[in-house]
Parts: sequence; C-alpha cells; structure tokens
Amino acid sequence: MAVSRVIKPGPEKGGLAKLAGLVSKHAPGVVEVVGEPWECNPNSLAAHLASAYFNQLCVCKAPLIAAITRKPDMCANLTVLSIQTSILQSSGSHLIPVGQLCELKLLQAEAFFSWEAFGSPGTLEFSRLVSLTIDFEKDHVANDSHRYDAQKGGKNPRVTMGVDRRRILFPRLTNLCIRKLPYTYAGAWAMFLDAPIKNLALAGKFAHIRYLDTRVLRGLDIFDMHVYLSEKSFGKFSTFVKTVLAVPSTVRSAWIRHSEVFPISVPDLCAWTQLRELNVTAYIPTFTLLALVSRLPELQRLIAQRIARDDSEAMLESDA
Repeated sequence: MAVSRVIKPGPEKGGLAKLAGLVSKHAPGVVEVVGEPWECNPNSLAAHLASAYFNQLCVCKAPLIAAITRKPDMCANLTVLSIQTSILQSSGSHLIPVGQLCELKLLQAEAFFSWEAFGSPGTLEFSRLVSLTIDFEKDHVANDSHRYDAQKGGKNPRVTMGVDRRRILFPRLTNLCIRKLPYTYAGAWAMFLDAPIKNLALAGKFAHIRYLDTRVLRGLDIFDMHVYLSEKSFGKFSTFVKTVLAVPSTVRSAWIRHSEVFPISVPDLCAWTQLRELNVTAYIPTFTLLALVSRLPELQRLIAQRIARDDSEAMLESDA
C-alpha cells in the first residue's frame, strides 16, 4: 500500500537547505509540496523542499531554487505544477513532461517567457491540462514592437502568450486565469481560441484588457474581469463593456470589477441571454441598472455593490 505524504511548510528561516535535506532523508515518500499561494521566494523552506523532491513529485505548488538541467527521473507523474518563468528561461529544453499535467501556474511571468522547457520536440500538447494560470510581472507592457523583437530572436518563434517554435495546444483547458495582463494586441489570445474554456478570469489595466479577443467569450460559463482604471479610461471602458455584452456567449455567471468610480452603459441588445448571476462593483446609475436587468431574461441573482445617484435621476424619480 502506498501512502502519500503532504508537507505544508511554514515560515522557518535559516539552514533551509540542510533542513530540507534532513526532511527528505527521513520522509522519502513525499509526493506533494505545497507553499503559500503566489509565493515566489526561492529562499523559503517550500522552495528547498520542492527542489529536493522534484524528481518524484505529483504536486508541486512551491517555487524552485534552481534551473532544471536534466530530465527528472519520475516527474512523468507530475499533475500539478507552480513554477517561476525565470526557472523555465534558464532550464534546458523539453525537460518537464506534460502528459499527466492537469494544473499549471506560471509565476512572475515576463510577456515573452519561453515554453521550451515543456514537453518534447514537435507540437506541444497539454493533453490533460484543465487549469492554467499565468501571473505576469507587475506593470509590464507588451506591444506590437515588442512582439516583433521577440519574433526576430533567432529562430522566428511563434509569439502569443510566451514564445515557442512549436504549436501549443490545450484540448481540455476549461479554466484560464490571466493576472496583470500585459498585452496590447489581440493576437496574444490566438493559442486559446481552440481551447474549450469555460471559466475565464482576467485582471489588469484597461489599456491591456481592451485587446481581449472576444471570441474566447463564446463558450464560457463564468467570466470574471478585474480592471484597474484611470480617469482617462472611463468612457472607453464603458464602450468596451457594451461591446463585450453584445458578443453572443453562453456565460451564466459574470463579475465585472474595477478599482475606480464610473457608470456602465449597456448595449441596446445584450447577447448574454443565459446569464443567471451578475456581480458589478461599479458605481452604476439606477436607470442604467434597470436597463441592464431588463435585457437579461434569465437573471436570477444580481449583486450591485455600488449604486450611483445624480440630481437628474432624483428629479426623474420624484416625477414618477
């Protein structure tokens, strides 16, 4: 009988490499190492344990302390992986098998990080991957000029979200989360257009999110958009929301979040006819809210966290 051991390390400091060595010596059967969510500190105990056990792990949710320079002996069983893209950049090609990988989280990602460490030569197919998170570096910007420079980098690689010479396929990907989205061109989404995405979560500046390829919305069940706005974006974001709501989609639950105050206008024809739950964190005028609700025939749950009122609305209400 095989017994899997799970270690959830705390914040111990000092002599971490030695401690990780002792743990691996006395607990050789560990197959999971789990650190803190979004933890990228290579000097943590989690990082040292992840590196000590990496060859045999099925679940690695902790940063690594060094590049992967040889093919892991037992890493073919890896189903869950969190890894910094800086480790990918410095690792060899085709060293991380993807045949069993179900959940992948890429941390501290640069816009044009490399996928080369994954899979084998030829098409890179994440055949079992159902959940992908890419957490980009804060405030990074990737425009058409940057993309052109990346394509010139030696062997004319494919450039979408990251860089690789191969086609990258996600035939079972249903959950996609992109944090601090850096791209200012729609072509970045090309690699996901054939994926069966059901849950999409986006976070970033409106200047980047506005380039979302709306074709990824069509088959969704859940859509969560968190936008960091500046005052200059108010009118453009309102127009963007109208455009998104006019895209035919099967989405049933939607969150539209932002960090500033602005009203949201709605399209004359809202194509999200199957929407059952809507959470809006805008200061949305009451008349706009009523117009939106009237266009959502299946809506069952509405959370409007902030209601905006102005003098003209107050007058209209007093005359009603």
